[in-house]
Amino acid sequence: FVVMYVILVNGWLLYTHHITSRFEDTSLVHSFVLFVYLVGFGTCIVNASFEDARAFCVGAILLRLSVLIMLTSIAYCIPRARYFCKALAFVTLLAIAGLSVPILFDGDDTMTEVGLWMAAGVESLAEVLMVNMLRGERLVPINIDQTKERLGALVLVMLGETVLSVTITYRELKEEHREEEEDGESQQHNSYYYWVLGLSFLLIFMFTLLFFHMQPDPAEHAFRRSRTYGTLCLLAHKVLGL
Repeated sequence: FVVMYVILVNGWLLYTHHITSRFEDTSLVHSFVLFVYLVGFGTCIVNASFEDARAFCVGAILLRLSVLIMLTSIAYCIPRARYFCKALAFVTLLAIAGLSVPILFDGDDTMTEVGLWMAAGVESLAEVLMVNMLRGERLVPINIDQTKERLGALVLVMLGETVLSVTITYRELKEEHREEEEDGESQQHNSYYYWVLGLSFLLIFMFTLLFFHMQPDPAEHAFRRSRTYGTLCLLAHKVLGL
């Protein structure tokens, strides 16, 4: 679960953090490539299990191939961004190589794990190294407001999954309680389950308020302070999504 989550979030950040927070492309070609990216992202989500690792990797590769097309277009149009695009494209190609392993060795659990860990590790490590190796104008600056918005959207998606999990768990508990009542074995009041559901929603809502109210202004944000603080902030959001 953890390694697939990291691969999925890295794919999300490839577009939302590394591309859209730095560059703007409103062309029709970009829209078509973005559609391919979303198809790959959706394929990863519906196959996010070790049993479906091959289909998951196909979606992850499709996602990253679309990012490579975007980077190629950016490097062609913006000379200053070529160092950044080359570095990010190299890392993406290494991740694609790792994701190809579970496809080539379908049915081999050991090779599947190696390939997944390789893809997740390469992208996570490169994210730390790139900001320190690309000096001066080689590292294209980001739009902090857009990055905050994208990271906030990531947190909302994860919280939405939590709401779904709570609702499904609540319904299962309610069905168990109904069966126990029919068998005469129930020892808990019916309102207990409503309390569980209500307090779970309250906890999620309080966490949402806490997260969005603690966001600083762009001038005081971690991305503005230093590259190290910005990288740690990005990694913290990944951990937060777990």
